[in-house]
Amino acid sequence: MMLQRRIFYLIQFVNIHKLNCLLILALVFTAVLQAQVWPLDQVIKHANTHNKSLVVAENKKGIAVEKEREVRSQTFPQLKLAADYRYYAELPYQLLPLSVFNGPEGQFKEAQFGVPHNASVGLSFSLPLFNPSRKAMSDVASAGSEVAGLQTLQSGDQLFYDLSVHYFNAQVLRNQLAFADSNLANSRKLLRVVSQLREQGLARQIDVDQARLQMEQVSTQRDLAEGSYRQIINTIRWLAGIEQDTPLEAELQPEFDNPVPESDESSLERKIADARIRMVRAEWDALKRTRLPNVVATAQLNGVGLGYTGEPESFWKSYLHAYGGIQLQWPIYQGGRTNYQERQKYLEMENVLLERDMLSDKLSMQRTNIIIQMDSRRKAAGLALDRITQGQAVYEQMLALQAQGMASVPDVLQADNALREMQHAYLSATVSYLAAVLDWKKINGRLSPDSEQPNSK
Repeated sequence: MMLQRRIFYLIQFVNIHKLNCLLILALVFTAVLQAQVWPLDQVIKHANTHNKSLVVAENKKGIAVEKEREVRSQTFPQLKLAADYRYYAELPYQLLPLSVFNGPEGQFKEAQFGVPHNASVGLSFSLPLFNPSRKAMSDVASAGSEVAGLQTLQSGDQLFYDLSVHYFNAQVLRNQLAFADSNLANSRKLLRVVSQLREQGLARQIDVDQARLQMEQVSTQRDLAEGSYRQIINTIRWLAGIEQDTPLEAELQPEFDNPVPESDESSLERKIADARIRMVRAEWDALKRTRLPNVVATAQLNGVGLGYTGEPESFWKSYLHAYGGIQLQWPIYQGGRTNYQERQKYLEMENVLLERDMLSDKLSMQRTNIIIQMDSRRKAAGLALDRITQGQAVYEQMLALQAQGMASVPDVLQADNALREMQHAYLSATVSYLAAVLDWKKINGRLSPDSEQPNSK
């Protein structure tokens, strides 16, 4: 008896510890699942520092900045050093006219001149005193660097746009999976009830087959949605530079907020258009300045060394000479080439101005349409959620009536189909709303994690 009591207490002790372990494991598993959920902002911030295409874009921006510095460096003084040494194993020959030595005209005599060792060192200096085109070219390089920087931001925005599209699709699929789980539970409950009624002789075999077919269809749809969700999650990992074995889940519920209206100047496309106008204007100004003269101050210091080794005496002699001056270059006539280039640049200037005006009109139209789309789809999504709640209640009532023999299986299936149509309407409204949110952020330059997010009303 004592042994049986000890065994009983031991079993109770083990069961209690098993329960505690299960509770601890459940809490740990719940924490892991919570840690797997990555908000969109967190995914975008990770992509901002780990995506390699952004590194390439930043390098291109750095190239444009270095080109700007290269152009600016041309306005600085230039100092060059040149050195040369030559040893002549055979001295060069020259022909001397014999008339110099009172000889006949037209006759020459070869002779070797010079010394075997020849060395020279030259130091040249130049300073642009007046070069009007260089200032304009510096402005062109500065505008080009600005355009390159904005295009880098645009490349980043395109990446964040693609990443957001996949993330929103993942959110929609998570909602679809949640609906599928609910529908699958309903289908299993229906099959269980119909099977019990069939055993009692209150339902037909065709009713059981219809319920089983409904459950299999919902299960297949869920499996397809699960596969699509996993594929999108893998794509998100790749775009964000996340390791493929890192746990990651998308948030279930999207946010339905209205953004604050913004002006055209906040658009990245508008900023690029303005920068292009400044660059074309600087190029046009540079063409005009090519008609003006350039003045450069120059100076040079040269040293020459001549040496000889041998009999009767070796020697080395050095000689210096230097000069300074001013050079003037003025393109007086170039065949009308500058005129043609100026006309081309004038037409290009007209085009970029017109393109900016068209862009402003397009952005204004897009903002108006997006606000309408977001407002209508947000209301439609809210209404669809209410209808889903009502549809679920109707389905539960129909299922209870069917269990009591007051409703047929087709009636229950019809209620289930109506519920799924409401779910589809909610998903469609959500997809349309999220697409409008992305378009709004894109035209307002709000996709980057460094940009200030719009507030909600």
